[in-house]
Amino acid sequence: MALSRIYVYTDFDGTITQRDLLYYLLDVAAPREWQLIEAALTSEAVDEKSALQKEFDLINISLQEAIDIVMNVPIDPTFAAFAYYCLEHEIPLEILSGGFEQFIAAYLQKHQLAFIPFYANKARVENNRWQIIGAPNPKIRHLCNHCKTYWVKQKQQAGYIVVYIGDGNTDRCPASHAHYRFAKGDLARYLDKHQMPYIPFQNFADVLEKFHAILTYHKENTRVAPITHFTD
Repeated sequence: MALSRIYVYTDFDGTITQRDLLYYLLDVAAPREWQLIEAALTSEAVDEKSALQKEFDLINISLQEAIDIVMNVPIDPTFAAFAYYCLEHEIPLEILSGGFEQFIAAYLQKHQLAFIPFYANKARVENNRWQIIGAPNPKIRHLCNHCKTYWVKQKQQAGYIVVYIGDGNTDRCPASHAHYRFAKGDLARYLDKHQMPYIPFQNFADVLEKFHAILTYHKENTRVAPITHFTD
């Protein structure tokens, strides 16, 4: 199987970045009430679409001030090697984010990774008041501002083997539908709770090591292997 039949999607906040940019911003600019909203989201008491707007109703700063704040979050230092590996081997790599286009564009530019395509929500900020504009792609269940699962299913229907990498609440659904899933943090805990196998990772050096194994397997096999094949 050609390596081009592998399609990689990765989350951004807390996966590529060492901290979630939105959490970091809310910690700096919002009262602690936002943590109660996030806890309700994690426990599935509220949906992501309404939770994110409620959280950003709590802040009162400009978009540029927010961008300046989140640029302080460090990147996973091993991510660039993974991104360039995919680029060199012509393996599609795209970012699916529950965050904001404006943050991601500035962050990738800062780290010289602006060649990576991404899909995300947008923030509309007027007089320091924030409105979340959901990503424009179709939504399956209408529970999230950005339906990441739409992209996963689209590529699967096109015949790709989809690899998904993530860490948080907005990664639950797309990771559940991917052929191969890498997980840490809240996503790993969710998958453990629902007894869904995944490949654990701490950084993209871990991902690249197991990704090599997946690519090697698919040089000779067209059928998707059980995820446990790469975790033993």
